[in-house]
Amino acid sequence: MCSDVNHGFVRVRVSVLREIRFHHVRSVVDVSLAATGDAAHGLPYDAVCGHTEWLASAFEPALSIAWDWAVVRSLIVVLKPANIRTNAQLIGEHGEFESPLRTRIYLLEHLEVLPWRQVVLRLVRGMPGTEALRLPS
Repeated sequence: MCSDVNHGFVRVRVSVLREIRFHHVRSVVDVSLAATGDAAHGLPYDAVCGHTEWLASAFEPALSIAWDWAVVRSLIVVLKPANIRTNAQLIGEHGEFESPLRTRIYLLEHLEVLPWRQVVLRLVRGMPGTEALRLPS
């Protein structure tokens, strides 16, 4: 997996992104995210929010991706996809750097193959007051 480090970023070709194996580092409930869950943000009062981080240790430094999530009713969703945090700098098919926006789009697609929703479900299940969320079994 060809990569090099430059200015704190880990350069990775888009073509190998799907081959990278990420592992879960941590996921936590963050009540400060839920506190912003007013009508203007479209989150109901009973949403549970948090953040999660995943690493690919095959790189030096490790390739990191982190994002905020919300459990709203029976859905577990990425909260604010434009705010995905990463140290990846993706390189396109012709050797060009992908923009931060395109990098987030590629990473958002990649999140779908990670078992992060199961991790969040285990974290939230059993918390007091989450009965109204109708969590999937």
